[in-house]
Amino acid sequence: MTIAELDLIEQLMTNAISKADFLQYFTVDVVQNPSYVLKLLGEAYTGKSAEEVEYSLFIGFSFDLFTKDYVDILCKLIESDWHVQHENIAGILQKLKSPASVESLYAAAITPLNYLEYDDSYALAVKCIWALGDIGTGESRRNLKLLAESDNEIIRTNALQQLERTADAADKIIMAHYNKQTVRVYQAYNHTIADEAVSLGRFGPSFKIDRMTWIKPSFLWMMYRSGWATKTDQERILAIDITREGFDHILSQVVLSSYDRDLYASREEWQTKLQASPVRCQWDPDRDIYGNKLARRAIQLGLRGEMVHNYIHKWIVEIRDITEYVADTRAAVQSGKFSAELLPQEEPYPLENSIKRTLGILARRTYEH
Repeated sequence: MTIAELDLIEQLMTNAISKADFLQYFTVDVVQNPSYVLKLLGEAYTGKSAEEVEYSLFIGFSFDLFTKDYVDILCKLIESDWHVQHENIAGILQKLKSPASVESLYAAAITPLNYLEYDDSYALAVKCIWALGDIGTGESRRNLKLLAESDNEIIRTNALQQLERTADAADKIIMAHYNKQTVRVYQAYNHTIADEAVSLGRFGPSFKIDRMTWIKPSFLWMMYRSGWATKTDQERILAIDITREGFDHILSQVVLSSYDRDLYASREEWQTKLQASPVRCQWDPDRDIYGNKLARRAIQLGLRGEMVHNYIHKWIVEIRDITEYVADTRAAVQSGKFSAELLPQEEPYPLENSIKRTLGILARRTYEH
């Protein structure tokens, strides 16, 4: 970079000249010839000039020049330790969302830099993690899972947030206890509703049929949600076996609780379907015995209207109160005497491709093939 070029960039930085004047007097019109800034970055990298990296990036930001043509040099720069522009570069790579930048972003997230030694917020690592989340490929998620195991709480928390935000199809699994005839779901209620259900073998008059009711196939997610039967109005845990025909019908009527652009033509279409649907589906991080988040997602299904009527009058085969079992298992966890054999046996529930599509498990391109 020439002295004249450096001087013009400094004037642009300090607002001493306008963008129009800069384009008129700079060596080339960078808007018409954006590859010139790419060339400048390459020269700055080769010459290890921190100043020229800063100045070249400033031009790119000022005139919105960054495209995927820049990914290679940006990756080289974010992995270099002789300049101070790493956060800016992470921001550019986040915007570009190129899978080619995944490994470099991961490396930058875990590499300590001397000039950031006193940054207790770990801003660079956080920006790299969010960039990995926005890229959203299998490779980027694998790196996020590695970061989610970090001893650093800030890095670990942000990586978990990105994994939760960008859950892919492989993480969405309906784990359930089932046989050829029935599948088990769980609900937590107060003593009045639970006593009626156990006594009658169906929900009684205290159950509000006009309200949405949520069923959950994952035992540990139910334990997390109810605090192992310790939360108010969730002191009693019911294991409810329903027909697989009914469960499959529920799944076929699902509308996701959050917008999925690969599944719905528009946000407006999704909102219309959500308002009309008798079944709302929500995917949440499944939990371990301590309530910690897992990468795998657990499903919960909200039923309303005619679907609730069919659930309580047609599809329920058996209702069992498992509150005592829950208390015993909770005590085993707290005393360190827990073993996996204490948990209900759950397996991935088999699904037709059409149902996988409805649940957002199967990608459009896979489904169409």
